[in-house]
Amino acid sequence: MSSSDEKVYTIYFTWQVVYEIAYYIYNMLFLEKFAYRIVASVTMYFTHEKNICSGNFIFS
Repeated sequence: MSSSDEKVYTIYFTWQVVYEIAYYIYNMLFLEKFAYRIVASVTMYFTHEKNICSGNFIFS
């Protein structure tokens, strides 16, 4: 492996690590707040399917 290839690989690897950490933080901050709404909405959809007129209840 030449030095230029090694440099590119190091940058790529560093970016992957940063991306993983950022993605994990994003999930912790945002998806925690909405996960329960999504689960409740899906449960409502399957248990009261005939009573659903629109998907607006997801964000109510």
